Amino acid sequence: MTRTTRRSAPDSSRYAFRIAMVGALLLAVAFAGPAAAQMTRGAVSGTVRDATGAIVPGATVTVTNTGTNQAKTTITDANGFYRVAALEPGAYTVRTELTGFTTVETRDIPVRSASEVSLNVELKVGGASEAITVTGRMEAVELNKTDGTIGLTSTARQAVELPLSTGRQINNLILLTPNTLNLNAVNNRA
Repeated sequence: MTRTTRRSAPDSSRYAFRIAMVGALLLAVAFAGPAAAQMTRGAVSGTVRDATGAIVPGATVTVTNTGTNQAKTTITDANGFYRVAALEPGAYTVRTELTGFTTVETRDIPVRSASEVSLNVELKVGGASEAITVTGRMEAVELNKTDGTIGLTSTARQAVELPLSTGRQINNLILLTPNTLNLNAVNNRA
């Protein structure tokens, strides 16, 4: 007597499910890179020099958010350059200090999403107890020399007061950004 072993045919729906899952996973990985590249934070950078124009390495630069009082500190490199990144949008105070120089504090520096504010500082020779405070606002329009990204920062007041078409959807604020096009409106005209 011979025994015959029968194997059942593979279930094709099981393989189709596996292929669909692998495809979905590949799509998720493919689109994860561009989504992570969306910048929501800004930065402050610049060069620290003395009154003669010579670079000042080793100066301590502290950038403090005036709304949350969170601070980040860095030290200027050999070229007198500093950069503080990953700053939430808002108003900041930049304090620059080094022993033998007066402390310089610059207030009300606006940092916006996806932009870098350039702030060069001049330290003057002075005593440890002397400090210089610079208060002022930068112009409303800034030229972003470090990144070609065009962006727009909207306030809560603009979201409430601006007339938004199509049922007051907040996402329509993106249409206020330069070089944007409402493809739905263009396709409906054709």
